[in-house]
Amino acid sequence: TLLVGEGAGSLPTGTSIVSDLVRMAKADQSSAFAQPKEQRFTADFESKFYVRFYIEDGVGVVEAVGKAASKNDVSIDSVWQLPIEDKSKLPFVLVTDKCKQTQVEAMCKDLESLSFMRDEPFYLPLI
Repeated sequence: TLLVGEGAGSLPTGTSIVSDLVRMAKADQSSAFAQPKEQRFTADFESKFYVRFYIEDGVGVVEAVGKAASKNDVSIDSVWQLPIEDKSKLPFVLVTDKCKQTQVEAMCKDLESLSFMRDEPFYLPLI
């Protein structure tokens, strides 16, 4: 193979080509951009989370949400509730402090079965 042209310059290009040829001649299979041999990928990550529930208004809702958060080691940064127009299906939103996604999932799972819940909890990370 014959390569012709200006390229990146005689010295940088020549050094890279010679380096690659020497590596191949030594049967070195490593890459110039080697990565660690073992990498673990996980869907669990840390972030603040936006969490929305639809609830039926009543006594003890905030307490139950707080207990579920505490049980799963989720710290609540803020809570937001719209003025009540329909007590039977009211949006209830909270923002968590930084925590793991699995903690938020577990908190939502604990809340799903409670009598005041009117819809599945929805959450997403805040970036």
